[in-house]
Amino acid sequence: MSADSKMPRVLIAVGYPPPGRMQGTFGRIIQNLTTSPTFQGQVQFLPHRLSVPEDGGLARRWVQDLSGLGRRLAGRPDVFHLIMNRGRAILREYPAVQLARALGVGTVLDLRAGALRATLQQQHGTLAGSAREQLFRAADEIVVECRSDVALIKEQFGRDAVYLPNTMPEATFRRVVPAVLPPAPGEPLRLIYSGRYIREKGIPVVLQALDLLEQRGRAVEFHLTGAGTDRSLLDLIARRVANPGAKVRVVDHGWAVPDLLGLLRSAHVSVMLSSWPGEGHPNSLTESMTLGLASILADWAHRSTVIPAEGHLLVPADSPEAFAAAVEHYLDDPALLQRAGEANRRFVEQNFLDTQCHPRLLEAWRRAGARGRTR
Repeated sequence: MSADSKMPRVLIAVGYPPPGRMQGTFGRIIQNLTTSPTFQGQVQFLPHRLSVPEDGGLARRWVQDLSGLGRRLAGRPDVFHLIMNRGRAILREYPAVQLARALGVGTVLDLRAGALRATLQQQHGTLAGSAREQLFRAADEIVVECRSDVALIKEQFGRDAVYLPNTMPEATFRRVVPAVLPPAPGEPLRLIYSGRYIREKGIPVVLQALDLLEQRGRAVEFHLTGAGTDRSLLDLIARRVANPGAKVRVVDHGWAVPDLLGLLRSAHVSVMLSSWPGEGHPNSLTESMTLGLASILADWAHRSTVIPAEGHLLVPADSPEAFAAAVEHYLDDPALLQRAGEANRRFVEQNFLDTQCHPRLLEAWRRAGARGRTR
């Protein structure tokens, strides 16, 4: 393989799908990478965690999974691209990267699923944190989903990083028909949340705001799609869904939605009142923007890099009253709603299409492959 011309052979790995956990977001990221026309079909995917608890103890499963990865790396791909998790997966990630390096395979660390600073702060001084920092220094290339993490990697590790936002396939972008904004006369304003069912994403606040909107006689619906493990939150959602007397309808679609983009297209406003300190570039937000939905969001550090100011209304993460007021603002100003949706779709077209972003990743793969061959 020439370092500057041919398409490298790439093995992408991530701890996916963990048994019993939501698969949607990582699944769509993997699909976008393995099917991208930029990469000419030279990208293969391997979950580096295939074992399940029934296979035995943790040590046995660790050896089993690492052995499987080793067999694939023995085929000498040009690049081993690891999409890192942020927790216990370091027990598999660290030896996997070191094995790839020992075999002369280029290594790329890809930091998805949130901003890096919060992870570094949480794990500072821990064994996992030390192992992760060693990988940051050893990898041939580092890829980040948050633009500001490029400067953070340089500041803390003296390394250059490649900014690769969560992308939307251009073929999908051109194919989908945007949502119709504003709603037709007599039609409710449909809000939608897509993602993990956790309190830090503001779901309880939205449910409280719906009560206020119902009291004011506003025509609104709230749809959710995702999954979670917080039993009290799931019960809260279930009670609201099952309330036969509620005039503001709540619908939980779960995470196994056959046509996610079709569901998004039926809505008008995406919502995410995130208070999670590690919030980065939510894949679900890019998807809703692709469909031309307006947004109501809480603030987080990277918000301004993933959505235009004119595409959303900003509210405090903990205020049902402020959220209800934002919904009413869109209800009372249909032109504002329409302009926000158009701005969001335009922002995806200008910044997040795979045909714009994946060439940067291809160059990082070529550099990593060249470094791997010289070890």
